[in-house]
Amino acid sequence: MSIHLRGITWDHPRGRDPMAPVSAAFAQTPRGRSVRIDWDEQPLSGFESRPLSELASLYDLLVIDHPHVGEAAGCLLPLPMIADAFVGPSLASYIQDGQLWAVPIDAACHVSAYRTSSMPGAPSDWSQVRELAQVGTRIGLPLAGVHALMGMCTLLASLGAELSPERGWPDDDAMAEAATLYRWLVSVSDRRSLRWNPIQALEALDAGVVDYIPMTFGYSGFATAALRFAPVPAWTPEHGPTGAGVLGGTGLAVSSSTRHTEAAIAFAQFAASEWTQVNQWAQNGGQPAHRAAWEKLAVPGTFYGDTLAAFARAYVRPRFPGWNALQTRLGHTIETWLADDSASIRDLIKRLWTDWETSRELVV
Repeated sequence: MSIHLRGITWDHPRGRDPMAPVSAAFAQTPRGRSVRIDWDEQPLSGFESRPLSELASLYDLLVIDHPHVGEAAGCLLPLPMIADAFVGPSLASYIQDGQLWAVPIDAACHVSAYRTSSMPGAPSDWSQVRELAQVGTRIGLPLAGVHALMGMCTLLASLGAELSPERGWPDDDAMAEAATLYRWLVSVSDRRSLRWNPIQALEALDAGVVDYIPMTFGYSGFATAALRFAPVPAWTPEHGPTGAGVLGGTGLAVSSSTRHTEAAIAFAQFAASEWTQVNQWAQNGGQPAHRAAWEKLAVPGTFYGDTLAAFARAYVRPRFPGWNALQTRLGHTIETWLADDSASIRDLIKRLWTDWETSRELVV
C-alpha cells in the first residue's frame, strides 16, 4: 500500500532543493519504498509569523526553526533521541523538557561576509570594524523586522550578557553598551539595511553595493572567490577569538496529526542521517547540519572552512511558548528605534522590557 506524506519547507533553494532528491533517495530504502512525499513552500517570514498549530494540522512533515519547540507540545511528535554529532548546539536547540522535537537538517548562525576585492580579510573585533568605517568601507546589515533583534542578540552574546529565557534582558549597563555600538554601526551602514533581510543584504554584497556585512546568517550559496564569510567580530580581543553569533538553521519535525507516524519519523531520521547529510544535502543546494558533512566540506577558503569555528559560541534564542510572536514584536521595536536617531537608549531599554514583561505575563 502506498503512503502519501505532505511536507512544508521554506521557499529558498537551501530549503527547497534538497527535498525532492532526498525524498527520492528515501523511496529506495526498505523503510521508504512505498512512501511518496510532496513538498509545499512558505516564505522565510512564515517561520516567525505562521502558527505551528496551523501548519501541523495541514502537514505530516514540517521544516521548523528551533524557537518553535516552545509550541511543540500537542502539535509535534517527540522523536527518538539520536547520537549523531551536529555542529554547535544544533541538536540541543531542538530538545525541550527532555524531548527531541525535530532533527537538525540545516545549520547556520550569525557570521560576517565581505568582498575580497575590497578587504584583505574579515575584522576580528569591533575596533577593527571602526577602522574600516573610517576609511570608507561600505557596510551593510540585515535589519528588517526580526533581524534587528537578531543583531542585538548577537551583540549581547558577544559581550557576555545574553538575553535569558528565565531572567530576560541583562542589566542596563550591558544593554546600553550593546545599543551604543548598534546605533553607531547603523549610522555607518547603508540606510537600505533597514529594509533588508539576510538574503537581500547578501545580494547587495554580491552586487558590490556594500563591501562588508558584520552580522548576517550565512548562506553557502553566496560563497565565491569574490565573497567570503568569517565569524562575527569579537567584542574585544579579550572576549575571545570570535564573537557569539545567534543560532539559525532548521530542523525537520513530525506532526502529531499525521496518520503515518512510522513513515514520517523514518524519513526525518533519514534526512538527518550522516549518510544523507554527507552525500545528498550540500550536493543538492542545501546547507547540512551534521558535523561529518561540515568537516568533509571544511576545506580552507570555503564557506564551511571559514565559518565552522563560529558555531563554538552560537547563542540559542529563548524557546518558550509565545516566543515567536514576541521576537516579531521585539524586532519591530529595535528596528523602529534604529530608524529614529532622536530616540534615546533609555527609551529602547524601557520598550524592550515592556515587550518582554507583557509577553511573559500572557504566557504565565
